[in-house]
Amino acid sequence: MATRSRRWLWLSSCSGTLVRNTEWPLGTFGTGSPVDDSGPRIRIRGNRGKQMYRTIRRLGVVLALAVGLVGTAGATAQAAPINPVTPQSSCGLGYVVQDQDPIRHAQTGALLGTVYLLYNPMVGYGCTVTVKSAYVGALTRTQVYLAAQYLPTQVDDGNRLYAAGPTRAYVKGGCVIWGGFMADPTGTIHYHERANPAIGGIGTCF
Repeated sequence: MATRSRRWLWLSSCSGTLVRNTEWPLGTFGTGSPVDDSGPRIRIRGNRGKQMYRTIRRLGVVLALAVGLVGTAGATAQAAPINPVTPQSSCGLGYVVQDQDPIRHAQTGALLGTVYLLYNPMVGYGCTVTVKSAYVGALTRTQVYLAAQYLPTQVDDGNRLYAAGPTRAYVKGGCVIWGGFMADPTGTIHYHERANPAIGGIGTCF
């Protein structure tokens, strides 16, 4: 008696391979032939089977895109590290922020960092620090200074990972000039917004 056969579309759940018009003898379902592909198979027949296969393919593409977008978002989030330094942690206990001025990239306007002026009323000392918002964790030139009346100017200038400073001086009852700058990786210097060209910084009296 001749062996009857039917033509089917076979979709392997392991490899996703679609075998078209395969001669599959009756009674040999799941034996691993004629295609040597281990694992269970989904039997798809006719036009409806083809539509199901296309739907599965589309779902696979959508899932792959979703996973890719999630991975990209994670990489983007990791690309912006948080600066662990704050003005208070740099200057110490008892210092309160009196003023601050952002440093922005001269061409793009992107925030690079902020210069802070702090004051401790208990001891009469002022403190300045430049905290980086860009290039955090990378060694880039960063500066901060504090010039009090009748006292030498206090400056911290060099390649810094997170911040420049603190610089301190006795300021009670007097006036100070304070400021700073940051350089990008090319070495171009960018100043804080209210930097006064005549005096080089901001004037504040206590």
